Amino acid sequence: TGGQKGHPGYTLKMVENPDHIVPHQVSACKGCGFSLKETEATGYEKRQMFDLPPIRVETTEHRAEKKRCPYCGYLNKATFPEEVKQPVQYGSHLKAIAVYLSQYQLLPYERTSELFSDLFNHQLSQATLVNANKRCYEILEPVEEKIKEEIIASPVVHFDETGLHIKGKREWLHVASTETFTFYAAHAKRGCEATNEIGILPKFQGTAVHDFWKPYFKYLCQHALCNAHHLRNLTGILEQDKQDWPQDMIDLLCEIKKIVDEKKPVANQ
Repeated sequence: TGGQKGHPGYTLKMVENPDHIVPHQVSACKGCGFSLKETEATGYEKRQMFDLPPIRVETTEHRAEKKRCPYCGYLNKATFPEEVKQPVQYGSHLKAIAVYLSQYQLLPYERTSELFSDLFNHQLSQATLVNANKRCYEILEPVEEKIKEEIIASPVVHFDETGLHIKGKREWLHVASTETFTFYAAHAKRGCEATNEIGILPKFQGTAVHDFWKPYFKYLCQHALCNAHHLRNLTGILEQDKQDWPQDMIDLLCEIKKIVDEKKPVANQ
């Protein structure tokens, strides 16, 4: 049992500065019954328990003062914080957790709403979840543009696309990724129309790694074919044609990858 092969393990360990310390006192000697209430402890045996505190949705009321000037009679009003715009609204922390559960943990709206009810004793409407996701999408637009810029400037970028359904219709999820950045875009088309609108490959001057999908070759950058597809094709030849050379090539590609992975930490120092 445990994590996947190659995944770094994690073991629960004691911390030096716990959040809470609960002393358990010895009040009497178990040998003779003598009272030990006034006797100082000679030492402690420690055990630590990691747990979550009770979580509940808190309501913070903001009150903006009103003061009438006794000199001129002008009614002055205090200013609410920038993020407090409505008489009743959700805070940024709650909305951030809702977006995280919906977009990263991929919980459907109904189950996300159910989770808030079960864990936080608060009913969160699905409309609120939709609005939180939409607002996050708007806020992240500059981040999205920065990711595109970094990918375009990278020397090597991996490109791929896969089918998905949006509102019952077949569309395509396009991805461009490096070791540091990943950009996703959904589009009704698979080929150049989508790639041009996404706007990464038309500006890219490095090496594009992909699966030999023909439209990729219309862009004037360097091209490299994905080794995962090489291995898949070689395995197919090996199984169907019963020839020996595909296995030699598979072993060679895997050995090259192993050596490159071993050299990476040294090269990055």
